[in-house]
Amino acid sequence: MPLRVASGALLASVLSVVGRNGIAPDACKFVSVAEVTALMGKPVGGGQMSVVDNPKSLTSTCTYTVAGIPTVIVLVGDYPSPAAAKKQFASQRDNAKDNTAEAGVGEGAFLTSADALSITAVQGQRLATIAIIGGAPTLHDQLHSLMVTALSR
Repeated sequence: MPLRVASGALLASVLSVVGRNGIAPDACKFVSVAEVTALMGKPVGGGQMSVVDNPKSLTSTCTYTVAGIPTVIVLVGDYPSPAAAKKQFASQRDNAKDNTAEAGVGEGAFLTSADALSITAVQGQRLATIAIIGGAPTLHDQLHSLMVTALSR
């Protein structure tokens, strides 16, 4: 299933950050292949970090595949300050087609399901999204748990 324009807009907005230490966080260390395999209930491949051909980007993505098709996308950005991360979080939340507050995740989080089942959360200077392309609502609880675990690292 191809990514939709809204997913591309989310990616573009997340990739425009200036991080706190000049190095993009490794989104593939935020969530591991084993964790995504457990989430999906089937083996996944991928797990290669990308800064979308911009070595100066301080946000990274990690794409995991099932049968060679992108299925789970993780985006992680470290902002220069918690205020900057919260501002970007609010912008993404306000621009989401559908968003529902997601209690118990980080300092703030929201769930969307228009283009992918995803949770975006902010914790300190970090803003992260885990998206399941074509994800069924039945995966919500597992996605929630995975985000809580990943943010605790």
